[in-house]
Amino acid sequence: VVLLAVKSLDALGYPFILDLSHMGLIRSVLNRSGLDGEQKNMAMEYLHQKNGHELTALCRSFAPESEKILSALVQLSGTPETVFSVIMPLLRTEEEIQSLRQLQGIYDMLMKRMYALTSLWEVI
Repeated sequence: VVLLAVKSLDALGYPFILDLSHMGLIRSVLNRSGLDGEQKNMAMEYLHQKNGHELTALCRSFAPESEKILSALVQLSGTPETVFSVIMPLLRTEEEIQSLRQLQGIYDMLMKRMYALTSLWEVI
């Protein structure tokens, strides 16, 4: 699906930004955070909005042990290599690591198919 989307965007001939995320990774991090259901929903919304201030406040109040990884997630931006190297040391569960590896696999597949885009990539 990702490859089809990239091919379609490329065929249009306009510059584009590929923004990839993995809900399994985000869900896994939130599941180990200690946040309850409503707090997880709030954290998800703050992540989506890239609202680091509110996410940090939520973590400090209810899940201080998860502040570092959630703060890192909300701030992630850049090349895939940069993003992967920042986030990998913060992952703790096998599910989190596998989710990141899946994202790396998508990136590797795109690179092999000559879609090494020079524009900004955002990967979470």
